[in-house]
Amino acid sequence: MVDPGMGTRHRAALGISEETDSIVVVISEETTKISLAENGRFVKIGMDEMDLRRHLNERMFISSGD
Repeated sequence: MVDPGMGTRHRAALGISEETDSIVVVISEETTKISLAENGRFVKIGMDEMDLRRHLNERMFISSGD
């Protein structure tokens, strides 16, 4: 169930991540905190810039094992 206090931007991020193969980055207008949505749920909430970089690198740049 979606948190009733969640804003439109966060609800849209959940919907987009649920319907597409994507990681959606959301920045709160009120707190400027960064959140990530994936597969219709938030995987990280309230991260800073370094956390965002680390998470995206882990998810998008998988080593080939060489």
